[in-house]
Amino acid sequence: MTELTLTTPSLLFSAISLILLAYTNRFLSYASVVRQLKDNYDSNPNNDPTTLAQIDNLVTRLKLIRAMQIFGASSLLFSTAAMFISVEALSLRLTTLKEAKSSKNEGKIKKIFKKKRRRKPKAKTDNKEKEA
Repeated sequence: MTELTLTTPSLLFSAISLILLAYTNRFLSYASVVRQLKDNYDSNPNNDPTTLAQIDNLVTRLKLIRAMQIFGASSLLFSTAAMFISVEALSLRLTTLKEAKSSKNEGKIKKIFKKKRRRKPKAKTDNKEKEA
């Protein structure tokens, strides 16, 4: 799995803003079509029987676009949070490394960061091999 760097969520800002712009334009165009169909239906209810079905279909599309806009805005918030978290993790790592280099905490840091080496058991040798 690849590591999440600081550039990953920052690249999402431009993509998310373009997606939100596209959703907004589509929402506005559908809303204007629904208004126009409603005005036509109110003026002549018996003129076209498919007008109500078209309005219902467009209203469903508007609800879906509204949900997509909500998910787009929440993904923008999550990418912002991911950037802040990665910056904080990076600063914490740098602080820990600075503490590791200081002479006061050298013993503590060595204990924390060094892996414990497992000692291999010594092989038992026969007394004959020692004499030879």
